[in-house]
Amino acid sequence: RITVVRHSLSDRTYRWSRPGTAEAPALLSVPIRHGDEQIGTLAVEHAAVVGMHADRRQLLEDIAGVLGTVVEAHRIGIELERQLRAAVAHSAEIASSRRTAVSEMDAERRRIERDLHDGVQHYLVSGRLALGLVEFDAKSGRTESAVQRLDTLAGQLEAAERVLTETV
Repeated sequence: RITVVRHSLSDRTYRWSRPGTAEAPALLSVPIRHGDEQIGTLAVEHAAVVGMHADRRQLLEDIAGVLGTVVEAHRIGIELERQLRAAVAHSAEIASSRRTAVSEMDAERRRIERDLHDGVQHYLVSGRLALGLVEFDAKSGRTESAVQRLDTLAGQLEAAERVLTETV
C-alpha cells in the first residue's frame, strides 16, 4: 500500500492485494520522504520483511527512499493540474467580463449616436434653416421679420445646447 500526502487535499492511498485474501494482513510501514518532508508511506505485509534475510527491512527503506522522487512528481502533477483548471476557469471569467464590457460600451456608443442624431442634429439643421431665412429677410429689407426670426433662432440654439448637454 502506498499513501501519498497531498497539500490541501485528502491523502490518496493505492492498494494492491493478493487475490482471494479477505482480511487485511498486518502491515509494516516506512515513510516516503522527499528531502526532509514526509510525503507518504509505503506499507507491506509484515511477513514479507521478517524471516531469514535481515536486509529486507533495509531494502524496504531503500525502495521508500527511491519512491520519494516519484511520489513528489505525482504530487506536483496533481498541483499543476489543479492550478491549470483554476487558470482556465479564471480566463473564462475574464473573457466573459470583457465581452460584457465591450457589449455595454457598444450599447452606450449607439445610444450617444442616436441621441446626437435624433436630438442635437434636429436642432442644428432647424437653426441653419432659420438662419437662412433671417439672411433672406435681412437682404429683402424685412428687418422686423428678421429680428423675430433671430429671437426664434436664439431659442432653438438654447434648446440645442440643453439637448447637447443632456447627451454629454
